[in-house]
Amino acid sequence: MEFEKKACASGEMPTFARRTAIASLAVGVLTLSAGRGIASAQAAACPTQAGWRWCHKCEGMFYAAASAGMGVCPAKGTHDGGGSSHYLAILGETASGKLQGGWRWCSKCEGMFYAAASAGMGHCPAGGAHIQSGSSHYAVLVPAETAAPLQQGGWRWCSKCEGMFYAAASAGMGVCPAGGAHIQSGSSHYGFWYLP
Repeated sequence: MEFEKKACASGEMPTFARRTAIASLAVGVLTLSAGRGIASAQAAACPTQAGWRWCHKCEGMFYAAASAGMGVCPAKGTHDGGGSSHYLAILGETASGKLQGGWRWCSKCEGMFYAAASAGMGHCPAGGAHIQSGSSHYAVLVPAETAAPLQQGGWRWCSKCEGMFYAAASAGMGVCPAGGAHIQSGSSHYGFWYLP
């Protein structure tokens, strides 16, 4: 079990069997295994949750598998995951300087936001502040700008809205629910694993 925790904290994408991934995606949670082999319940290293997407309208990370729908986008209407990769959110908290915890899902807008910010819960495009009730505890890869296999860097925290957004988008910094575009000053460099 100790080896499994270290493998998860390393920030490296473990390998997994395609059959395990497909079966796990059906329920929205994927457990990745450590090392270079086939995933199994006995070798679970880093539990993740599938169903996360990038919205090309606001540049934000949102949970597209929510039963309530695609949420509320600050660029008007609902989030749009068209053209997005299929991202995996790591379930857990800070570990070994490779993962930063404190991230949560807001059930009002479906977005991922930083709940541990000293400034509070940020601005939600559905009105008021983000809420974390009912959310799992998420951690993101940090620092993550390398081109590791099945890992995408370019993700940042916006200190205005507390949301996770894709700063490397060719369209710019997106739309922030606190007004204007997202800002990346003060943010670490974050990354997410994605499914091939």
